[in-house]
Amino acid sequence: MIDPTTSARSAHYYLFACAPHDESLSRPLDGGVETQFRDSVVQTFGSPAPNRIPRKPRTTTFERNESTIKRQRLSLTENGALGFVTLACAHTDDGLLLFFPTEFLYDLACFLACASTFYGMAGYRGGGMLSVQIQVPTRATILETGSRGIKVFGTRLFDQPLDAIETNPAVSVSDDFNEITGAEIRRILPAIMHHVARSAGRVLSCTFEADVEPMVEIVLKRVGLV
Repeated sequence: MIDPTTSARSAHYYLFACAPHDESLSRPLDGGVETQFRDSVVQTFGSPAPNRIPRKPRTTTFERNESTIKRQRLSLTENGALGFVTLACAHTDDGLLLFFPTEFLYDLACFLACASTFYGMAGYRGGGMLSVQIQVPTRATILETGSRGIKVFGTRLFDQPLDAIETNPAVSVSDDFNEITGAEIRRILPAIMHHVARSAGRVLSCTFEADVEPMVEIVLKRVGLV
């Protein structure tokens, strides 16, 4: 991903990848498949609608620009794997680097709901492998702010307040999932966030699942998983 403040490739990003267990989703990336994927992105993430960037032989990628500092890319391969990447941090005018755990959780929930919607359109009800990587090699501040309906500030999602994060080396997690239902998304979020917490010397708060539930319900309602 390109950092809009420097026009150079950013070292701070997180990415998600979701690959089905079998080959039943393998098919040519024709116009109909691309439309299904785009519709899944729109239904899950909402506005602004994504724009397709130049195709590669076996991959279709759409880009969403929520703002000048929040850009996301979502990709589909011809074997049915889905991918997501975005900048992990934002820069303030005075040079402060910021990480928002609430945005990370929201993006992950949306990505999983998007995968569920796309796989449902394709008639796939099987499981797969989720891979998550978070790269924040330079210390980033976590502010006392909240968003996306989560009940607490991002700093308070842990057993002790966390005011900064640095993932060096990167946090890389894989999770073997069943059909992506609402219950499975609720299971995956704390499972992935556990590793983020451990990388910062923390564990999740005892109220984590209850604190993020309002956000999860918002996302699941968009795609009919509630």
